[in-house]
Amino acid sequence: MPDLHVGQSTPIGCVVATEPCVVYPELIGSDIGCGMSFVRTSLPLISEDDERKLTKWTKQLQGLDDYLSKEIIEEFLQSNLEWPTLVDKIHNDHIENEQLGTIGGGNHFVELQRIEELYDEKSNDLSKESLYLLIHSGSRSLGERFLREFGKGNNDIRGLEKGTDAYEIYMTRHDEACTWAKRNRALIAQRFLTCLGDTSSPQCLVDIWHNNVVLKNLPSDNCQVHLHRKGAAPSDKGRVVIPGSRGTHSYLVEPIDKNQELSGYSLAHGAGRAMSRSKARQYFSEKYPDSNRLKITDHLESHVVCDDKQLLYEEHPQAYKTIDAIIDDLVEANLIRVIAKMRPLITYKTRQINRE
Repeated sequence: MPDLHVGQSTPIGCVVATEPCVVYPELIGSDIGCGMSFVRTSLPLISEDDERKLTKWTKQLQGLDDYLSKEIIEEFLQSNLEWPTLVDKIHNDHIENEQLGTIGGGNHFVELQRIEELYDEKSNDLSKESLYLLIHSGSRSLGERFLREFGKGNNDIRGLEKGTDAYEIYMTRHDEACTWAKRNRALIAQRFLTCLGDTSSPQCLVDIWHNNVVLKNLPSDNCQVHLHRKGAAPSDKGRVVIPGSRGTHSYLVEPIDKNQELSGYSLAHGAGRAMSRSKARQYFSEKYPDSNRLKITDHLESHVVCDDKQLLYEEHPQAYKTIDAIIDDLVEANLIRVIAKMRPLITYKTRQINRE
């Protein structure tokens, strides 16, 4: 994909097809089920220069990093969630359930957005008069635990053969992590909107996974493959949001059916890093020793909530590729058509964590 960049053990922004008899957990990574939800809210529309309202909302975003009570989590786990299709209930037998409803670190975020340009007027569920949430999060330490259990052996990437106990158990755990991640994004959206006074049920327009494996039929070869996505959005599940980095635009796009097999039935999942985290920390800490100054130097000067100074440096927009170039590549390859361009208003990453 055009957002390809170096990962810890495998590249991020790639798709790998293997014969249907084997799955490689390392090709999916630790954050199984990581992905994005795009939600239409009931919040009143405001302009990006309405500083008073945005500042008030930013201050109201409190407690999103705190763990929820077991009672609240249990009730949510047993609810009938349509996000946007019915999601299976998950069992309360993982210690990681205490993390349910929390965003996590790295490039995960929640962003309040408005539509700046709407290119498809026939999209009845979109309006420039509404505000939207984009949630990027995954399965937290649950997926990491599953990778440790089924991943590398003797420093080699280990394949799990279909029909073995290891394969069956891993695929069950994989599906659990994907379900967990989807419910996590839903609960994050609910918590975020509640902070801003919106207690209505959010309308989820898009929910996709970036890190997962699926069985896929290839018509050209009349065969099946295991399609491993590591930081890649599906192009066979309807509309997709491709985000920029903090302080840049995001795009809602519709895949074009014509060339999907050639692209591994996948699309770019974001801008992709242009600078490693360590290099970004060094470069931007020297350029912006005052992290408060760093917060207001983003490309579009959106409000940013991030109390982790090092994370601000790592996630600076200039540490990423240009999102417009990524979108242009996909358009030129005849893989997508752009439906809408969204502008960030508030980007939430983390506050000082209060956990008892």
